[in-house]
Amino acid sequence: MANEDSLVYFVSGMWCGTCAKTVETRVSSVPGVRAAGVNFPSKLLVVETAPGADAAEVDSRIEAAISDTGFAARKQAPGWVRTFQADLEAEQDRSLSNLRVAWVWFLAMWSSMIAFADYLGEGIGPAEAYRLSFASGIFGVLAISVGIVPYAKSGFRALRANGRLTLDLFIFLGGLSASVFTAMCLWTGRAVSYADSGAMIVAILLLAKKIEASLARRVSGTIVFEVNRRSAPVPTFRDGEWFEAEASQVRRGDRVRVAPGETVGFDGTLVSEVGSVNRHLVTGEDAAVGLKRGDAVLAGSIAGSPLELSVAEPLGHRKIDRWTEAALAAESRGHPYARLFAKIENGLTAGALVGALGIALLQWERGAGVRGTIESFFVGVLVFCPCLFASVLPLSKQMAHLAVFRLGAIMNRAEALFDLGELERVYLDKTGTLEAVESYFLGFDLETPAAFDGLLSALASGSRHPILAGLAPAPSSVRADPGAADFSAVEVVDVAGEGAVARSSAGDALYVGRPDFVVRRAGIPASALSGTEGYPVVAYGKRLMGRVVVKGAFDENSRAFLRSLLRVLPRAEIEILSGDPRLGAGSEFTSLDPARIRYFGNLTPEEKAARIGDRSLYVGDGLNDTLALARATVSCRVGQRILGLAPVDFEMRSPDLRAFLPVFLYARRFRSVLIQTGVLALVYNVVALGLAASGRFTPLGAAVAMLASFAVLLGSSLRLLAAGEAGT
Repeated sequence: MANEDSLVYFVSGMWCGTCAKTVETRVSSVPGVRAAGVNFPSKLLVVETAPGADAAEVDSRIEAAISDTGFAARKQAPGWVRTFQADLEAEQDRSLSNLRVAWVWFLAMWSSMIAFADYLGEGIGPAEAYRLSFASGIFGVLAISVGIVPYAKSGFRALRANGRLTLDLFIFLGGLSASVFTAMCLWTGRAVSYADSGAMIVAILLLAKKIEASLARRVSGTIVFEVNRRSAPVPTFRDGEWFEAEASQVRRGDRVRVAPGETVGFDGTLVSEVGSVNRHLVTGEDAAVGLKRGDAVLAGSIAGSPLELSVAEPLGHRKIDRWTEAALAAESRGHPYARLFAKIENGLTAGALVGALGIALLQWERGAGVRGTIESFFVGVLVFCPCLFASVLPLSKQMAHLAVFRLGAIMNRAEALFDLGELERVYLDKTGTLEAVESYFLGFDLETPAAFDGLLSALASGSRHPILAGLAPAPSSVRADPGAADFSAVEVVDVAGEGAVARSSAGDALYVGRPDFVVRRAGIPASALSGTEGYPVVAYGKRLMGRVVVKGAFDENSRAFLRSLLRVLPRAEIEILSGDPRLGAGSEFTSLDPARIRYFGNLTPEEKAARIGDRSLYVGDGLNDTLALARATVSCRVGQRILGLAPVDFEMRSPDLRAFLPVFLYARRFRSVLIQTGVLALVYNVVALGLAASGRFTPLGAAVAMLASFAVLLGSSLRLLAAGEAGT
């Protein structure tokens, strides 16, 4: 993980994991560098300098070394997280543009369609066959030429930097041989073209790479935490007058106002005489904290009273931003299974290259000539093609994403499924994760109608039902709309044992209560209630908006989760980490199994992170969990209080931790299916070696065999889609 002495760079031009490994290897050899690590999803290079090394001199060497490998690096200045998302989006477009992928597919499809007419051969004379082959070859060679450029750059960089034979280099050589062989045949008047097969293979692989890059980008997602999620500006005092400014325009020394219920957006000091905040998301304390003039206030705290602050740190420089920078710059997490598949890929690549060259040399010895030798090499590329397994892997990850989504989680890193099977330690945040602060509203959508917050606030204050206490949301959307209705005269009706209804003078209606009650009163189809079992629901008009998380039910579900977790992971140790300073605050959880469940309280975010060990899972919901989430082998964020702060492996929108248990079972199936698929790819290559060596493969036969084997491997991976239900 990055520290104050580390150098952090944003590296441009990397489009795959091979590129990241090339940069890491090259920079590690620079004099004055003790260690270097590249996080490919975030495109960040973190360098630890050797003791006594001149940082400026090392910096110039690093930039020169990266430039020599064909990439570009920019040293990150303080506050870089503020512009990180824009940099990442721009880099995504540069690394592997949609235009390149679309252009390759367009040319490859035309090449295949023309070649198909040639393959049919009905009523086609030699002249027509040659013209069809020529047209198909032109489109195919163009597609290959455009598509293999990124592979060529990546493959030769890796070969030059550390002598590695990579799949990217093999794909380039295969595409080149298909193009050269087609050109030689057409030049000599033969109606033969295999550029259509090569072009389609390159198109499939390029699309798989695009999918993989998109998934990697999603891991680093939306980084800067927009604390209030609103379009309304911030009341700001500067140069003797109050005005409204965008959050990004607020500077150090400005004074800002924060309304009760809003989340503080900046680090600062209190200017008001007194005030109160809830610092649960920042420190883990679940009680209101009284403040006096001059006290420090951290971004992420929830105002309990009107506050006026002097801004000490604006966006990009806040404490939570430093946590985010540390999380983004954390070294990419690997696992023995992931390394195993990397070894399989490297082994298949080396074996395929040797096999293709061997067949070509064998045909040369038999007097096949230059054209026959190149044709044999192309046959070898198709026969031994390790890109089958490599192209199935990204598709398998996509299937796993869909299956896990069906289980109620959003997965950002498919490799985390490998890690779940090897866990030795589980760390859980207490406040907000295992224990609810209070009953609260959990919406299904981030955007809500302007009248919704006002009605919910009126219902929370006007209803006598205890579960509605604490439901008053931040009133930002009401105050931001000058034409918003007056909610002081809302009619609130309690229906004993069923729920409550709030109606405004404008005719807007809000329904809260048992699902069957809300269905009847709001006229919502019963099918819309799927997945809401166990909690009261909220509807606005005829639209289902979310549910009420009841503290009592929340805490009992957490205890049930811990009991199940003890069974699912019989050898894992469980630690509950909290910033709550109260003695015995976690006793209700440790009492379930004192030998395996331990509680540690009054921890700072840094102390939480320091406790995280290897082969670990951390589950948390707050800003103060950011460092621990980044340190853990597998990270899971629960709920919707903190969305998009820093990358995590899993996101659980449901507050019920029991919904995460089926993911453990699915992880076992995921590992099993991928291992079986890898074995199938290996068996195919072994069988193909014997057939190719005996000369029984023509280029067309090799292409058909490759597509057939791809279908078999894809069919094996398709089992991952159905496996989602197996874990429930």
